[in-house]
Amino acid sequence: MTYGTYRPAYTLKYRAAIDKNNNLTAIHVIGGGIPESPLHENRFPAGALDNYLAEKWVIPSNITIGAYRAPRSNFNASAEQSFLDELAYAADIDPLQLRLQLVHKNPRAKLLFETIAEMSKWNEPREKGIGLGVAYSGYHKSLSVGVAKVSVDKASGHINVHNYWGLGDAGRIVSPRNSQAQLVGNILWGLSSALKERITIENGLVQQTNFHNYNILRINEMPDIECRMIETDNPSTGVGELGLAMVAPSIANAVFDAIGTRVRHMPLTPSVVLEAIKS
Repeated sequence: MTYGTYRPAYTLKYRAAIDKNNNLTAIHVIGGGIPESPLHENRFPAGALDNYLAEKWVIPSNITIGAYRAPRSNFNASAEQSFLDELAYAADIDPLQLRLQLVHKNPRAKLLFETIAEMSKWNEPREKGIGLGVAYSGYHKSLSVGVAKVSVDKASGHINVHNYWGLGDAGRIVSPRNSQAQLVGNILWGLSSALKERITIENGLVQQTNFHNYNILRINEMPDIECRMIETDNPSTGVGELGLAMVAPSIANAVFDAIGTRVRHMPLTPSVVLEAIKS
């Protein structure tokens, strides 16, 4: 791992306007990175609002980088979907309901949110200390939505993901069981990268050398996962990297729902969660 090729460095800054009736009226996003920007100008929620501005910047670098699964989207969705939850809280509206409002012109996305709400029992009362978080992402022209159910140990910062529900729409499905398995695999990868995986550098040296100090999620740490693919007669649009990007923000949003703490840095390791709690 010390000779690996690592992901680009990205940052996104979101701003929004909410009118006196708590309606979302505008979003402004600035995205930058080294040596590329993570921003896709036409990604969600572009098109959902009359007032939407996306700007990007880059800092050139000769450091070799490589793509991580669901390139750019794996980062974009975390910032974007966490920000939408913050907007929902500011506007005093349910986070899933806010997203339904934003996709009201897209019947495919609307069906995903309605179905995932049923799968996760979103509208039922929750136990104290249990949080649900939702996130939405796209992959080319395919769509996915996920809900995480978590609890958080405030003393240690450890996040326990109890359940994960995932749903995808990739048009006509050629191989239903393989497509469902692919969505599950994306979620497993997303869970591990969201909760554990990181590379740290000290004095120019990578500190992680193998799997004894590069932590990945083990099988005994996996939550109960339920995944479905919605089959339609629309053109097939792919499931290769459909589910990964929604995982991290749905967990972060569930953490906020559980303990009222917003975590804005990934991965969601105990030290990062504790720092967010203290701040």
